Amino acid sequence: MDQFESIVLAIAKKSIEDKGFMEATLVHFLKNELAKRVSKNSRYSMRSYAKSLGLSIGAISGILSGSRPLTAKGAEKICDKLGLSPAKKSEYIYDLVSKMNGRNGLDKPEYNRLEIDEETFRIISDWYHWAIMQLVRTRRYLSNPSHSQPKWVAKQLGISLLEAKLALERLQKLGFLRLEKTGFYSRTSKSFTTSNKSVTNEAFKKWQMQVREKALVSLRDDPIEVRSMTSMTMAIDPEKLEQAKLKIDRFQEELADFLESDGRYEVYQLCVSLFPLQIKEDETNV
Repeated sequence: MDQFESIVLAIAKKSIEDKGFMEATLVHFLKNELAKRVSKNSRYSMRSYAKSLGLSIGAISGILSGSRPLTAKGAEKICDKLGLSPAKKSEYIYDLVSKMNGRNGLDKPEYNRLEIDEETFRIISDWYHWAIMQLVRTRRYLSNPSHSQPKWVAKQLGISLLEAKLALERLQKLGFLRLEKTGFYSRTSKSFTTSNKSVTNEAFKKWQMQVREKALVSLRDDPIEVRSMTSMTMAIDPEKLEQAKLKIDRFQEELADFLESDGRYEVYQLCVSLFPLQIKEDETNV
């Protein structure tokens, strides 16, 4: 048994003794994942694990032992290899970068993601709450403290003064926005996720319907130069739907990173729909 095989077995044994590592960091997750693979296949090697992650044996050994620190870029690649959800990837990378304290001159990216429970989501399920949380990040908003007034917000989004006023109050009360001494609102988190993405509810359906209604208005009223509306009809294998959802999540995250990387001037909405066109038949009549 070589040195690397010894490391594999030691980590696996430790994980089993601890009844699984707490997956609070990416390194903990990697240790736990390795332990799971070894427990399923006693011949599973460090070489196989390294290959599955696109790393050398020396690199993964160093990461697991703590002698080789992870970079944000390296962590992102590992998360992609593991097929982690955008939310989990964001959580791990934010934790990593927070501990780096700006090492090597790197700025801490806004990787924090606030989890929202169903009841809170219901309160802010109208589309303009989410638009306001993006509006306060734009350069136009930040050009004048008077833009924090409900009147300006209402005019920008085409909603009533009362809707704007109540929405700002709700978002501040629930902790999504805070009013700074400068007079501007700021977000308390870069992005948000619902606590359970595997289920839906009436509030979430309401929001999705409103978003698509806004898309129809844009299709009718906005010139093609300022919008993109594309569709594709496919014959698919439903067994791949879960993988497709993960790919859509990843695409949305990557597109947001690209579009927000420089200046933030206007608020846009992205909505991706993948749904069946056929009527479900009773399997007994097929």
